[in-house]
Amino acid sequence: MTPSLSSPTFSSSQTRDSRRWWQGASRWMARCGMAALVAAPLLAPAPAGAQSRDMQDLLNRLSRLETDVQTLSRDVYRNGVKPSGPMTGAPGGGGSNAAGEIEVLKLQMETQTQQQTGKYEELAYQVSQMKERLDKLSADIDLRLQKLEDKAGIGLGASTGGGGGGGDAGAPPSPDLKGAGKPPLPGTDTGAVPPPGGAKGGAPATAPADSGGTLPAGPAQDQYDYAFNLLRQGDAPNAERAFTQFLKQNPDSPLASNAQYWLGETFYMRGNYKSAAVAFGDGYKKYPKSNKGADYLLKLALSLDGLGDKASACVVLKQLDADKDAAPTLKRRGEDQKNRLGCK
Repeated sequence: MTPSLSSPTFSSSQTRDSRRWWQGASRWMARCGMAALVAAPLLAPAPAGAQSRDMQDLLNRLSRLETDVQTLSRDVYRNGVKPSGPMTGAPGGGGSNAAGEIEVLKLQMETQTQQQTGKYEELAYQVSQMKERLDKLSADIDLRLQKLEDKAGIGLGASTGGGGGGGDAGAPPSPDLKGAGKPPLPGTDTGAVPPPGGAKGGAPATAPADSGGTLPAGPAQDQYDYAFNLLRQGDAPNAERAFTQFLKQNPDSPLASNAQYWLGETFYMRGNYKSAAVAFGDGYKKYPKSNKGADYLLKLALSLDGLGDKASACVVLKQLDADKDAAPTLKRRGEDQKNRLGCK
């Protein structure tokens, strides 16, 4: 119990008890950061004849300080910082400043969150715009490459498996990458290409020197390889004669569909779009379900466009789009051509 302060004086025993009590209170407030405010006046010896009114004022001041410290400590503890020592005394009504600071901090965090969200949305929009531009650029590059390939005479279905069905057995491997427009191989004599009339000589190194476009004797596969090699060397006239002869000698061969396609390519690569259109059209009529069926349609449309007949080219491209067996790459190229021609 705290000694009563209503009597005019304290006994020496009461004085010692009072001093010990004040010293303990001072040490407690020092741990809370308040020792500098109350230590000096409280640690001085209290004379036995001190006025009770002065002591009561000091006690009242101490009580108010203790209440303020307890309130502040409770606010700090509530916001995540545990006080360093036990709290005693009645709760006070302070702490409004700490609560206000916390509210301000909360508002600042909400504002920063909104700002970060806005920046994220802006970046997401910019990424979307860049992706759209890249898609358009990619489509434009594909179209330009397609035009270059068409001018060079490189057909999309250059490989024997380029269409919708399965590949033919025994066809040349991956001629897509070795298309008709590929430059001659090193060491090949390309300066003596025979005229369309059919003069002999100037055949590729793999063929006999006097054979020209005449097929060698042997199996159909060897004859097909010979004709296709002429096309790879850029010898379109002799390749035309070789494929024509192959089709006459091997009309029922599994390679006949491919030979018909490459026959059309020999005309297309020389800009003879009329003969190319006839060859591709005949090929689609004879072999609509072959592995070259969809390729026929695409090159027929390109040949008709070369003749200036865009309306007919659009009709053929629509037929290609409706072909369920067409490969996705062929349909995509057909769609690019429709966009280029402005097909409705």
